[in-house]
Amino acid sequence: MKKLLLVAASLLGLQSFAQSPDFLFEGSWSNSTFGSTADPAGWVSSNVLTSFLISSSNPVTTTQSTLACQAVAGMRIETKKMGTVGLLAGTIPDTCGFAFSGSIAGTVLKDGVAFTQRPLQLSYCYNSAPAAGDTSGVGIRLWKWQGNARVVVATGEMKYTTASPAGMTNQVITLNYLNNLIPDSAVFMVASSYKFPTSGLIMRKKAKVGSTITVDNLALVGTFTGINERTSGNLQLTVYPNPASSAIRFSTESADAANFEVYDITGKHVASHNFENGKLKVSVSDYQSGLYLYKVFDTNNQLLKAGKFTVAH
Repeated sequence: MKKLLLVAASLLGLQSFAQSPDFLFEGSWSNSTFGSTADPAGWVSSNVLTSFLISSSNPVTTTQSTLACQAVAGMRIETKKMGTVGLLAGTIPDTCGFAFSGSIAGTVLKDGVAFTQRPLQLSYCYNSAPAAGDTSGVGIRLWKWQGNARVVVATGEMKYTTASPAGMTNQVITLNYLNNLIPDSAVFMVASSYKFPTSGLIMRKKAKVGSTITVDNLALVGTFTGINERTSGNLQLTVYPNPASSAIRFSTESADAANFEVYDITGKHVASHNFENGKLKVSVSDYQSGLYLYKVFDTNNQLLKAGKFTVAH
């Protein structure tokens, strides 16, 4: 797929510039490449294959959906049958549906964006319905350029082989760090047919037509500062009710839990609280309806747990 897009970019003389990916998918989408169907800002999807110089008869695979976990829109991807004409005939996977953060500038495909953080987790909400025998998924990969090659700093992914419940479901991916490097780029990947090999973003053939995935509200949680740092997810925490309308309770048997921080989906700090004997009650009656992120720290300000909850009035 990378080879294909490089050829397509060369033919089209495309001028698109890298920008931070839109993780909320609201508002108007714009053309990521000349002659192709619109994509969310900062993303390249299989919609690039709708360019009239590749095949104007190719179907649109990535659309703005009204299925969302907050506000009014999410990104929906569906695996569809593709075809080509002329020079590119036979080079496109026969079926595909994908989107990844990046851009096409001139003749170069940039399968990633500038990124210098070491997040603990990637959170999002999703609805997935892979066809029988197919797999949908969401992934993140961090890289560092080391003179003459890209070194993988961290990876994380979640794959789905069965249909999810109706509506949107919250999900958290914990990143696996391979070294202490500070990354310089990241790629976020979403695919209705998650056929990415470990060595790159070249799509495999024989995905199943009709597989779908919808995602919304991608957010990075926490900061990982060392390869041996205690990662989030180890603390056993009960959260109820979730969604909440007036108050939400957090409880743990661990004596380590001390401080509790709340953030909105944009990462803005909302409130601070303290655990008492492993218990905490947070009033959310004044919160706006939507998704919120939380972090639990010990007395040394080390992160024990990161997660999210929903307020629904």
